[in-house]
Amino acid sequence: MSSMTPEEIRLRDEAIASGRVVRPAPRRQKERKPSQLPDRVYQPVVPAGKAPAPRVVIRSMSIQRVLEWAFADEKAHLSFDETDAHEFDRGGVDGIWVMMQRAKLGCMVDGGGSSPIASDAQIIAAEVAHLPEGCGGRQMVVQIAELAKARCEPDWGQTAKVACVPQGYDLDYDGKWTAHEEKVGEWSYWDRNRNRKTVDLVYCPVSYTGTAYHIRRQRQNYLAWYGALLHLQSVLSYWHLDFELTNSMPVMTPWRIGC
Repeated sequence: MSSMTPEEIRLRDEAIASGRVVRPAPRRQKERKPSQLPDRVYQPVVPAGKAPAPRVVIRSMSIQRVLEWAFADEKAHLSFDETDAHEFDRGGVDGIWVMMQRAKLGCMVDGGGSSPIASDAQIIAAEVAHLPEGCGGRQMVVQIAELAKARCEPDWGQTAKVACVPQGYDLDYDGKWTAHEEKVGEWSYWDRNRNRKTVDLVYCPVSYTGTAYHIRRQRQNYLAWYGALLHLQSVLSYWHLDFELTNSMPVMTPWRIGC
């Protein structure tokens, strides 16, 4: 209903009749030009009885690059829990602690957490975690993940130098690190004044680095890492992943380059 008084309605009608006020014409909706219409996207329809189009390969990567993508880029984590019973557990935190923290805050926190990793990265991490004992077992699993996160290869002795170094260090009272010493016994002697004195016999355990033995161990570890990558390349080639796994491998014996 209109809130105008009868006098206001009469004055309005007289103004319209005398031509002093013109009723606005209804606005017409502007027609869009054909060039401004959105482009339609047509999805190809596969006829019945015909095979679907081949899968499109997004990218191609080597096994070393695949591991770096999974562990360094996607932040995939290793899980040795075969049943995944504790997949979403948070160490040292239970439901009561969470309720206490919410009571202190006075409300519930919306959001937080982390986004899920790619499904292919989860598959790669699962295959790495189940590396057989013949390929190094869990020790090799941890090494592969750490090297992939650092985007590097195992040290095969390229920086080895022959040196004699202490086997450990101790923090003294002055806040300085000194070579670790161990006591082996006591030694007594007479000084020039014919006084008997006793001193402790200590020695510093040392080890030699850069020897042929250490270089051999490092090269054996490099070859074991190379063999584990060959196994993972063979296993992952049977999965229908969103990338093409190439046959490219790191250098098998980099210490022979230039020989």
